[in-house]
Amino acid sequence: MLEICIDSVESAIKAEKSGADRLELCENLIQGGVTPSSGKIAQVIKAVTIPVRVLIRPRAGNFLYSQDELEIIAADIKFCSTTNCEGIVVGALTDTSEIDEELLAYWKSLAGGKKLIFHRAFDLTKDPKTACEQLIKSGFDTILTSGQHTMAQQGVEVLKALHREYGSSISLLAGGGVRASNISEIHEKTGITHFHSSAKILIEGSMSVSMSSSSVAEQIFTVDSNEIRQMKKLIKSF
Repeated sequence: MLEICIDSVESAIKAEKSGADRLELCENLIQGGVTPSSGKIAQVIKAVTIPVRVLIRPRAGNFLYSQDELEIIAADIKFCSTTNCEGIVVGALTDTSEIDEELLAYWKSLAGGKKLIFHRAFDLTKDPKTACEQLIKSGFDTILTSGQHTMAQQGVEVLKALHREYGSSISLLAGGGVRASNISEIHEKTGITHFHSSAKILIEGSMSVSMSSSSVAEQIFTVDSNEIRQMKKLIKSF
């Protein structure tokens, strides 16, 4: 399974044509992704035939949310439950870096039967085994994780241990710097066969006037079709 994280209709179409099995739709990839607009959700789902999972994250930064932010998350989950998305990607932590099971149950009640995926807030939990057990108990389908490191390649020991103990009960999706150059190594060291990658590449600016040649605000990314094809080819060989 190769899931590609995208933030545009163009990238969604390119990713599907290049062999992606599934998409995670977000906005603002440069800051790790936040919740996309309702219009973008509708257009991406309409544009592709492969499953689409939608990231619900009200802002960039940490995963300790205010009550107002939690209400925004709840409203966005309710909206996604009315769409044709396959799943909803969400996560939050307490001020002690733990997962609140009551909050998980609440999200489950709002999701309308959609698959629930806990995103990389998981990698900041103080006890990944306890967190994994909570997510299984709460009926989550998938955990997106880099093995409690910045990159999945660095977290292979944690990923291996989690996959060995919990892989039959919940899907462990390895993400964080996953590319064709390391996907085989991650698989060989962990046994994991489901991968998440942005496969992003910077598009050179086409505007005739620019405020700054290096301005992050002016950067636009798309997916690298060749990178996706290479990763998919490697996954098929496992």
